Amino acid sequence: MPKSLKLRKPKPAPNGELYVEWVPGNLYRTGNMVPVSALSQILARKDPGFATVYKFTYDDAMQIRTNGSIRGFSSSVITASAVTLDIDDPKDIDQVTAKLDSLGLGYSVWDSGRGFHVSIPHEVISDALLPYSHRCWVEQLDLPVDYSLYQHARILRLPGQVNPKTGRPKQLIRVVEGMEPVIKIVEKPVFNFKPNGGLTTLASALNTIQRLAATEPLQGNRHTQLWAASKDACAAGLSFSSTLEILQEVNASWQNPKPAEEVELAVTQAYKLTASTVTK
Repeated sequence: MPKSLKLRKPKPAPNGELYVEWVPGNLYRTGNMVPVSALSQILARKDPGFATVYKFTYDDAMQIRTNGSIRGFSSSVITASAVTLDIDDPKDIDQVTAKLDSLGLGYSVWDSGRGFHVSIPHEVISDALLPYSHRCWVEQLDLPVDYSLYQHARILRLPGQVNPKTGRPKQLIRVVEGMEPVIKIVEKPVFNFKPNGGLTTLASALNTIQRLAATEPLQGNRHTQLWAASKDACAAGLSFSSTLEILQEVNASWQNPKPAEEVELAVTQAYKLTASTVTK
């Protein structure tokens, strides 16, 4: 038995213990939930791997272990004490830090092995809407970062893990003292949908979805195809919830499905563009 799998044996949870999904360097995800207190042991490994950005309760962690997958937990209450910025292009780091400095915020900068990860501490927050609220706060900064990070199941490279393309490990390079941001919990928008003048009929939108179900898009193109199908469905007057339910089923039928949270992100992006929105 591989040594890493020993962490999957369930243990009684200490009072208030939180869990993350630990993912080995090969990125094979099996719902391997480990207590946060075990991360120090993992970080001492030569190949520490990856872990979810957000922390889960003991009950949810045990259910994820049982399921063997973190899919389906996008409505769970999760916890974080920092908002993370994922910067893919190294040239963008100066723009990001200049903005944070102008706001007087404290942060740490990590060389991710390819780009940068910036961690901005804030008070401990536990809420199912925290990932969306993080995204809203970051969007206000108008910075060149990866917004897809703000989902329940997203993982991030752990310190010491080597990027196979560059051969560089993730490592801390700078800590800046400053204030903590106030992260306000934001409700997700409710979409007022209506046909946009007949440019897309319901029949043609459903045909688009049917073709998507019949032929799985190539890796790297699935998000775009889900977004395009959602845009047609919204224009034809199909409700957000109905489109999301249908495309979740389509995604589940694929040989290599995307996480449910990423499907929801694609549908949400399409409906934001196509439909008017109101807040709850």
